[in-house]
Amino acid sequence: MSSIKSMYFDEYDARKTVIFLYLIVPIFYYGIPLLYSLEGGGITMHFFETFYINSASFAKSLFTHFVVGVSLVKLLAFSDFKVRFTKTKSIYYQFFLASFFAFYLLSPVGYVGVIVMPLFVIFASTFRPNSFGFLLLLLIAGFNLIENYNRYPFLMVIMIWLLPMILELNYKRLFLCSVIAVFFLIFVLQPIRAGVIPFVSGSELSQLTYFFQHLNPIYIGAFVHLEYDFTFEQLLAESIPLMKGVLGLQSVVEVIDQNFMPASAPARLGSNTNMYYGVLGFSVLMFMLFYIGCIIRFVKSKVISNAFIMLFIIQGPFFIRRSVGSLIVDMIVLIIFGLFFVFIYNSAVRQRAKNMENLKVRL
Repeated sequence: MSSIKSMYFDEYDARKTVIFLYLIVPIFYYGIPLLYSLEGGGITMHFFETFYINSASFAKSLFTHFVVGVSLVKLLAFSDFKVRFTKTKSIYYQFFLASFFAFYLLSPVGYVGVIVMPLFVIFASTFRPNSFGFLLLLLIAGFNLIENYNRYPFLMVIMIWLLPMILELNYKRLFLCSVIAVFFLIFVLQPIRAGVIPFVSGSELSQLTYFFQHLNPIYIGAFVHLEYDFTFEQLLAESIPLMKGVLGLQSVVEVIDQNFMPASAPARLGSNTNMYYGVLGFSVLMFMLFYIGCIIRFVKSKVISNAFIMLFIIQGPFFIRRSVGSLIVDMIVLIIFGLFFVFIYNSAVRQRAKNMENLKVRL
């Protein structure tokens, strides 16, 4: 990729976007049902099983996500929330990035995805693809949506594509765009994922009530993660790459599925940050974030800084439903391969400069 031709974008400030995704959205998401549940003491929700979620559980969910959200925002402060991308027109790079993205989606080995995903974020945030590159990524993500019923990669590509615009929005417009994105996710991508044409009359996926049904699994997932007593090993393993395999532990998704869902259920609840609620969980979490913070402040790499901001933003919409342990794993892998990428890239630049200097001497 030494032939990459590039130009710099203007510098962007990601502060408002990060605060919105990790503080404002969780307050709304868990605060609204908390207020609604106060009169009756709780809310009944259903996802293959019926659960009664009391007001205290909503309050704990709100508290947990607020504490973790504040910690993540503080962590990203090392970058001053500034991000600057390099845009490349190289056709070879567009195909390289698209191939890398396809490998991430199609790899049958789960551990490969843990490594490839942060690498993709590093490449995409360092050398921003052009319109043709985004079209390739969108086609791959669309195929994956239809073939493998996975909405996340499609949404991720759109967010990376619109990132410069997103970073310039104020809080009011961010809220409006979030509402539009949620409806797009539920009423467009979900029907396509299920093999149904969006907004088809009579389809359950086109009815407004489906919007509220779609939220039930997230609230139930948050509730059951509060109910289960996770061990220290499980909490630590969820935030360290490959540690579950080394210790022979089940993933938190499997643990929750076995303890709270019927064996016949065709879908799972997923993970949730509520698993870290409590003195033990918060201690593990704060130790990991402190450790990561020390490393990135010592390294002071613009490549890693850009990649961190992009990672936080594309994972931000899933903060209310996905365990922060998964985000920490992505951050650790990103740091490891980011340092390797910076070393290789700087070595190539120095070698090229040396070759040019030798050429001038000969001339």
